[in-house]
Amino acid sequence: MNKSNMVQSRVSTYQVLVYLAYGFYFLLGASWFGLGMYNGGHFNSAAFFILAIFATQMYYKNLLANLILGIVGLLFSIFMLLQALNYAIPAAKKGPLPAFQQVLVAVPVVSVIMAGVLIFSYLKLNFKD
Repeated sequence: MNKSNMVQSRVSTYQVLVYLAYGFYFLLGASWFGLGMYNGGHFNSAAFFILAIFATQMYYKNLLANLILGIVGLLFSIFMLLQALNYAIPAAKKGPLPAFQQVLVAVPVVSVIMAGVLIFSYLKLNFKD
């Protein structure tokens, strides 16, 4: 068993959460990249970087990279959440939020949770005895 690469015969519940976090961030990058190509026809390097990083991480499953990506993802997720709330709060004063703005608030909240999963995967899976 290779402990540092999360390769075991039985997959734990927390490893499933880590795979869900990988998938969430990969789909977030893919949708951002796809929408940029569809709407503007331009190559979005930030979205491509997210796709490349999480595709590589899905393959190698490095725990230290989980910690680093989790911390960076948490910082960006908090920033995204503050930006979404900055637009949603004035709109909510006028009436119920449209579905699009509800999604714009929900995605950063889920992103904060997934970043927490990646951060704690370093502790949970690295020191598993």
